[in-house]
Amino acid sequence: MSRRRFATVAMAFSLVAAAFNGCGKDDAPPAKPGASADPPANTRKAPPVTAKVVKVDPRAFLDEFKADDIATLAKYDNVVIEMTAVIDSASAVRPRWPMLTLRVEGKPGQADRFDLLGCFTSDPKPWQKVGPGGMVTIRAFLKNERFTPFFERCEIVSFEGDPYFQTTAEAFAKEFIADASESKRAFYKTYESEPIVMEGVVDSHTAENFGGNMTIKGADGVTFKFNYGVVEQDGWFKNVKPGDALKGVFHLYFSRSPNVIEMNINSALPANDEQTIRRDEVK
Repeated sequence: MSRRRFATVAMAFSLVAAAFNGCGKDDAPPAKPGASADPPANTRKAPPVTAKVVKVDPRAFLDEFKADDIATLAKYDNVVIEMTAVIDSASAVRPRWPMLTLRVEGKPGQADRFDLLGCFTSDPKPWQKVGPGGMVTIRAFLKNERFTPFFERCEIVSFEGDPYFQTTAEAFAKEFIADASESKRAFYKTYESEPIVMEGVVDSHTAENFGGNMTIKGADGVTFKFNYGVVEQDGWFKNVKPGDALKGVFHLYFSRSPNVIEMNINSALPANDEQTIRRDEVK
């Protein structure tokens, strides 16, 4: 994993930790004072059409929030915020908690630095509509939390760019097998920098104290292998067993093995509409 990718993932995790601060494992994100608790993110209703819509520049908004978070929360209470930004990732940090992470470029003279803004989406599968590097316009409510801005009930208004490449483990393995170049270099060159949404069936799973590793069945003797950390172990993978369906956002890294494709997993995703494991259902 590149240093830039690692930094992006680390910042995304920080966003989510802030968003869930104070939530119990069975809880939805806390509602604003005086409001009832929201249902799970993928069942939330879109912002009411009568709500005031305010267009903001992501950089200016973030600077405003950092300067005075209390005043900013009051200013945008019950206001639909519209902003346009570059997509960093789409994921599901917990089952049934789909989210987008938006990249906010640095201030003038800080082109090599950026911040991230996160939002829970009303769409249960935003990764089917957007992809990293594309330009998205969203409408959402500002979550009533201090210190780190986060949005909820996020609607995707428009998107310009390429969505995630989506495939199955079987089809992806067959493409790997069909590559006749030395050490499968053509295959790796095509996908080495591209996040991949892939779904397959778990072949083996070994859990350890601080994470574990899994293999996913491919085709004709080719399998996919990845490791995961303690966060994913607690939230997603604790009860996963061979034969279960698994879907996630992956990155390839080069391996000379003719039969094993090694990957990093950025985020697990619900395998299908019927099989979504809630965190509170993981015993």
